Amino acid sequence: DTPWMDKATIRQIDLDLDRTFPELGFFNRSGPYHVPLRDLLLAYAAYSPSIGYVQGMGYIASSFLMYMDPPEAFTLMVNLLSQHHFPEFLLVDMDG
Repeated sequence: DTPWMDKATIRQIDLDLDRTFPELGFFNRSGPYHVPLRDLLLAYAAYSPSIGYVQGMGYIASSFLMYMDPPEAFTLMVNLLSQHHFPEFLLVDMDG
């Protein structure tokens, strides 16, 4: 599947896909945006391994995908999450 990414990240992304705007049905397994959303989240996690995937990113990515093509959504996500204090916020350890 994706040998370049750890299985825990892939598992967490897959778990969260069905939780992303479930009432819309766009992002569930049979929805038209399921694969693009998964690909976008995997791409971002690979692009920024120091942050990886953080629960809730699916809502940001899915909002972008409803209005633009996946490459544009990826670019917007990278630009948004690299601004201001987002990187530090996303690295906060909620367990400790």
